Amino acid sequence: MTQPLNRPQTFLHGPSLGVHAVGWVMMGTLLTGGCSQWLTSDGFTGGTLDAGEDAVVDAEMDTAVEAAPDASSDVNVEASPDVAQDGARDAIAEPCSTTDLDCDGDALNGCETDTLTSTLHCGRCGHDCFGGACVDGACRPVALAIGQDDPYGIALDRQQGRLYWANAGSGEVAAIAVDGGTVEVIAEQQPGPRSVRALQGVAYWSNVGTAAGQGRIMRLDTTVANATPEALVEGLTNPTALTLASGKVFWTNVVSQTGSIMSVPMSGGPTEVVAPNLNMPGGITGDDGGVYWTVVLTGTVMGLDVLQDPPSVVTLASALEQPAGVAADTLNVYWTTIGGRVQKISKLPQQPVVDLADAQDMPSGLVVDGSHVYWTNFNGGQVMRLAKTGGPPEAIASAQASPFDLVDDDTSLYWVNRGGSVMRLAK
Repeated sequence: MTQPLNRPQTFLHGPSLGVHAVGWVMMGTLLTGGCSQWLTSDGFTGGTLDAGEDAVVDAEMDTAVEAAPDASSDVNVEASPDVAQDGARDAIAEPCSTTDLDCDGDALNGCETDTLTSTLHCGRCGHDCFGGACVDGACRPVALAIGQDDPYGIALDRQQGRLYWANAGSGEVAAIAVDGGTVEVIAEQQPGPRSVRALQGVAYWSNVGTAAGQGRIMRLDTTVANATPEALVEGLTNPTALTLASGKVFWTNVVSQTGSIMSVPMSGGPTEVVAPNLNMPGGITGDDGGVYWTVVLTGTVMGLDVLQDPPSVVTLASALEQPAGVAADTLNVYWTTIGGRVQKISKLPQQPVVDLADAQDMPSGLVVDGSHVYWTNFNGGQVMRLAKTGGPPEAIASAQASPFDLVDDDTSLYWVNRGGSVMRLAK
């Protein structure tokens, strides 16, 4: 009795054809103008075959079988028509849909992944939700830490893969790995910790103190066993937002009329008043080229060009509606306003302010990456995203308990909810 033909696998080697391994799998006729696309069992795409090429493949497959028949079966090669072989190919697998995709590279199991629900391939192959749920092809946030006492500022140490945050209520500074785990309290009994930054295992934070003149800028090297926090600067009034740039710690002294921007070397040393007599400075950020901050009550965004010698302070934008949070990329400076706007301006001189979003509900924390602008809506309980190329903003997380400060890396957003949690969301 004649059995079905079992032919060896072949694939295209540039302009010629050759034997590759065992087991061609045809993934159906894709939307490529009616051509058939071929995948090997290891995910290799052999290309598309027109009618003439298909005949060449069949002829060479026939030759290979005739040259090396399977001794374990009584296959009658000459009695197996190409029509039967083509029909067997078509019956192996259905084409992928827009949501059911081949994410494991194994064509033998077809389109095995439902990207609407897969936490490892959410919305697209390789999009990991890092512990969060996948709902309708979108990752949901996951809590890395709960039960925190009014977490205020958050920092990401990219080199260590750790998050740090300040619990303003309990006076603690805590840390956890970005992938979760055990919360480690690295400092206790801090008087009003607020903003935090970290670099290569060294954490810096501001303590507003319990009265005027009792504020401090703190430092702790977590890589040193049994190290204790040290004060880099003391005797400050309401030091709040903090950033690291050019080997220095910069911070805002949040006071009306007599507020200021100050700095100190990361390892300690003399302090410097960068910008005095500011009417309620707000957020601050830094990059390789400069330091940028907002002044809430005068409605200005200002910057320090650290590449100039000596560095100079410039006003980038004025007559704004109480700017607060601030972020920067290579070309632009971005900020939020207490009135509900997200705006930007070029770092080049004499450029116009550009509105990115309005009607936001108390936008607060703000970060940017290569493609998007992200911010938290403190009153609205949302984390928002806006493409740099334009379009409407979208809520990528909702029902958050007063989301506030925000940081990011290449894969995720991290933020603190003042209601008591530290969150992560895959981008």
